[in-house]
Amino acid sequence: MKLSFNESMKRSMLLHWGILVAMLILLGFGTTSCVDECETTTRYVAVEPIYRSLSEIRSEVAVIGPENIKHPGKIYWRDGYFFINEAGKGIHIINNLDPENPVKEAFINIPGNFELAVHGNILYADSYVDLLAIDISDVSNPTVTHRIDEVFLEGDFGYFMDPNLGLLVGYEQNARVEHEVAECNSQGSMFWNEDVLFARADVAASPDVLQAEAGNFTGQGVGGSMARFTLTQGYLYAISTWQLYGFDLSNPYEPQLGATTDIGWGIETVYPYKDMLFMGASDGMYIYDVANPASPAFLSQYSHMRACDPVIVQDDIAYLTLRDGSTCQNFINQLEVIDISDPTSPEVLSIHSMENPHGLAKEGDKLFICEGPYGLKSFDASDHEKIGDRQLTHIDDIHAFDVIVINGIVMMIGQDGFYQYRCEPDGSLTPLSFIAVEQSNT
Repeated sequence: MKLSFNESMKRSMLLHWGILVAMLILLGFGTTSCVDECETTTRYVAVEPIYRSLSEIRSEVAVIGPENIKHPGKIYWRDGYFFINEAGKGIHIINNLDPENPVKEAFINIPGNFELAVHGNILYADSYVDLLAIDISDVSNPTVTHRIDEVFLEGDFGYFMDPNLGLLVGYEQNARVEHEVAECNSQGSMFWNEDVLFARADVAASPDVLQAEAGNFTGQGVGGSMARFTLTQGYLYAISTWQLYGFDLSNPYEPQLGATTDIGWGIETVYPYKDMLFMGASDGMYIYDVANPASPAFLSQYSHMRACDPVIVQDDIAYLTLRDGSTCQNFINQLEVIDISDPTSPEVLSIHSMENPHGLAKEGDKLFICEGPYGLKSFDASDHEKIGDRQLTHIDDIHAFDVIVINGIVMMIGQDGFYQYRCEPDGSLTPLSFIAVEQSNT
């Protein structure tokens, strides 16, 4: 049942009023010819909301040809193709049949896109408050087959709709100068504009063979550990910070919203394993049974100190990375290894210190961890108690965000671009290719 505007507005305002944007205020004082008066000049940056109509946003979804990567976000692999989210802008489609020579084939312009998943020939993507199903059987000419309007407006996705102005999509900074003449013994004025003192919540995923016939997509792909979209049991699942949304893919060209499940708070990532979903949250890991995909059922929660927390699972072992940072509300950086053979009662096996762990991936006994500004590391994970002491390699001159590993090919997205390596038997990484991020002049 859709919320009324008043109810949606109240819920959204509770999110936004708690996030204040600091105003940069520089005060300069000068004198005038009148000894009894002083002129005050106030310079500041006003942060003002940007609204757009949904009709305008929807009209801009289009294929515009290959584009340079500027602000890489989430990643997804499917049958020799790689999909890289351009944060807030759309999706790059990269032909990766030859990892030594990846080719940018197309860019789908999707305003407000941050998440993606691929099942068969269909790419699922968010566009602010909408969910899109896009046919990519012809990667040079993707077409939208279905759209669920405003499905992400409800719940805690960080969006606010004004009935007159449209959707709040962001903020812009404008320099302002104000002059005031007052008595010299006055304290002057500090300008305070209530209209600009709130901000939108930050809106700031089983491998197959690596080679595939171009355009022949079969089954579901592999997403990174930082994903908020995932596919399993014939459903697409999407998470907000406290809810799980399930979309029935019985007809993959026309997904249908099913159940919405309240989980907890601070949900950050989702990862599928067997008939379960593992959700990394700021306060721990939540495990849900989706054997009945239309009705997810809570199994257990593993709690830890508050921190950012992606999770992956292999062979009944969950690997969680916890990191610090201004949005993570903690000062802890570590890898936690959890036994989930009994998913109703997860048990910690070992804990290992890290520097600033982000996304992670595992293939065989090798564990790969993105350490943010400290680069990419690989570990021998054959003995869970000794992972931290068995580092195999460390590439320390890159800023690593998330990683996917398919048949020994390590595909990593970072602040500088898209890197690919071949993982050698001894765990060392041989560079294969690199697609650089376009550097901004500003």
